[in-house]
Amino acid sequence: MAKKIPKLPSRINLSTEELVNLFDEYPVLRKMRKFLRLDENNVDTVRNEAIENISKEEVINETQKESQVQQVKAENEKPDYDRDLCNEYLEGWIDALVGGEIQVLEISKNDLVEGIYDNLKEKGKCYYGDKEALKKIIGEKDMLLEEKDDKEYIEKLKEEGGCAYILNKVLLYCEGNYIWSVTDYEEVVENEEITDVPVEEVREEASAKEEVSTKEDVDSIQSFRNFMKEKFPTLKLPKNKPYAGIDLKDGYSINFHVQKKAVVLSFRSVKTDPEDIMRILNEKGLDGKDIGDGHILKAEPGKRNPSIITMNIEITYSSEDELTSDNLRENVRSYFENFSEIFDFSEKMFKKVEDIPFNLDPSYLDISYDHGTIPSALEKYIDGTFFIELVKGGSEKFNIEFISFFDARTYFVYDWDGEKLTRIEVENAELFEEESEGTCDKYSSDDEIWDEAIGYKEVPQQAIDYAEKNNLVKIIYS
Repeated sequence: MAKKIPKLPSRINLSTEELVNLFDEYPVLRKMRKFLRLDENNVDTVRNEAIENISKEEVINETQKESQVQQVKAENEKPDYDRDLCNEYLEGWIDALVGGEIQVLEISKNDLVEGIYDNLKEKGKCYYGDKEALKKIIGEKDMLLEEKDDKEYIEKLKEEGGCAYILNKVLLYCEGNYIWSVTDYEEVVENEEITDVPVEEVREEASAKEEVSTKEDVDSIQSFRNFMKEKFPTLKLPKNKPYAGIDLKDGYSINFHVQKKAVVLSFRSVKTDPEDIMRILNEKGLDGKDIGDGHILKAEPGKRNPSIITMNIEITYSSEDELTSDNLRENVRSYFENFSEIFDFSEKMFKKVEDIPFNLDPSYLDISYDHGTIPSALEKYIDGTFFIELVKGGSEKFNIEFISFFDARTYFVYDWDGEKLTRIEVENAELFEEESEGTCDKYSSDDEIWDEAIGYKEVPQQAIDYAEKNNLVKIIYS
């Protein structure tokens, strides 16, 4: 309700107490210079103008109040849900994030009200500090609000004595509207700090203060990551981050994180029931296992969500320069390779080269699969991991050929000559296109080539010649 507007006196002297009180009650009048020049000739006009302006201010104030009321109303109209339960479930998601990740989830209104969190959909995922990526997921307005909250949160962390941080966040949305979020943080070395300051400025400022420049630090970490990528081709390398990982089956992953004085290797189980993964670890004798140099594997639940099971070891180093040393790199490589083997819980369909049939078509083997995706039961044979493991285990020389048809009809050849392991992959359609150009008129269709290969149980010589001609013979281990 608008305030009652007092009657203005017919004549006001600037020094009167009424004028001071009126100004205090209605600041808008301070802008009305004409009001200060009231006299008998203009008092009515000025009085009316004053009343009109005061009324306008009342309307503006009421509008602002109404807007605030609408905002509160909109907040109150959000679905009534159990915030503690919501927080508990989102903590499970945030424990699965590492190295500055932002996971955005979507929940239906019914599930939110009913407290059902088994059907959450992934709306998008990006890395902390990537504003453009986050904006594409939640919109610019919400992105700016998150940025503001992040800055305030990090400032509070720094007040407690920290240096630099990156955040892991889970944001929950319902019907396009923000509902809830959970945030965790990781303290990082100075050169990992997320900043909007151009890299060159950071380098110039830091070069006078540090024995090792920011550029050298970044290069040594990136060089180390590149080394690991070379040794483990399936490694996922987030851009400009000090960590990387390999996703295994059933929600498992192995990761490494270059920290200030150590490279931390970790195994994480996110989706498997904690009792099941603990049973598996115990059956395989991994919980409490000494894997060398005093590194003991110990299964531990997540700090916030005990359903997340982790195992970590730390390989320490004294300075950034040591990241480039052959000894440290080989040590980390060896342990990471060990992780990839001991935490591979998938069952091998074939245990020896001679057990592998020529036809690895999943339909022929009665294996269910999604077209275009390698069936998990065949993945180790298709991508060559199985053969690499054999070679590392001291296998004798071998040559194996097979075909598969999970996406396109394809020929595969793996050859170990005692020094290098090579891989050939040629699609049947590409081979026929080559043949149809006149190189060979033997086949009238690609079906004929494929059927003959199945009949003879060997890859056509034309496929091997095609691979050599087009540089498709790849060395995958030496």
